[in-house]
Amino acid sequence: MNCIPAVRKALKLEVNEKFTIKGYPGYFFFTDNVFRWKRDITKSGDTAQQVFLNLILDVLEVVKTPWKPKDGDRFYYVTCSGMIESAEWLDVSTACLQCYKVGNCFRAKKEAEKNKKRILEMLKKEGVLHE
Repeated sequence: MNCIPAVRKALKLEVNEKFTIKGYPGYFFFTDNVFRWKRDITKSGDTAQQVFLNLILDVLEVVKTPWKPKDGDRFYYVTCSGMIESAEWLDVSTACLQCYKVGNCFRAKKEAEKNKKRILEMLKKEGVLHE
């Protein structure tokens, strides 16, 4: 029996979603049935199997890579007034890039709603939002 789908689901990761693991170079991802590690293989050290075992044993910390839309994708963001809006990602747009850089770029409306408080607090702290 292949446990990869169950482990991926437990870690709340999608198929082919890149992530890092603290203390390890490169990035990791799961295919449907395989755990992959992309790194400079000329350096010696742990194998992917050893890392996977430690991942299952909850010894390692997964760091999710923030989702970044591709040109033409729709994304959601929190406005200064607290509304959830969507826009089309344009690779040449500084507004799109600014949303991404401050962590205000979400794949789904529900995700933006979940992060609304954090975004509004960040905007207030930066002096962009006034009460």
